[in-house]
Amino acid sequence: MENVEGYTVVYRQTEDVILAEVPALPGCFSDGRTLEEARERVRDAILDFLDELKESGEDVPHDVLYVERIFLSAAWSPVLPSVMAPPCRCSYAQQLTISILGGLGGEVKLDC
Repeated sequence: MENVEGYTVVYRQTEDVILAEVPALPGCFSDGRTLEEARERVRDAILDFLDELKESGEDVPHDVLYVERIFLSAAWSPVLPSVMAPPCRCSYAQQLTISILGGLGGEVKLDC
């Protein structure tokens, strides 16, 4: 089994819970009443999912290629460079900050 450092997780708020989905692992998802609880639960779900793949001899999928937000409103539509996920070990918030600074012409230092 390949050694994977982590996966991108998408969080969505519903009326009563926060849903957590792992796009690179179809069928791997969880939820929680709080963001912290959803994070803990989805981490456990990922580990269980990977254990099942190992037991069945299946390959471990790679994480998503990159994360990008597409703005639909013409009122504010910045052009942000995409941040490639595999070579960068930064959190999503760090990647977004790097993208914004890079798009504004700022100096970008990677500490990840």
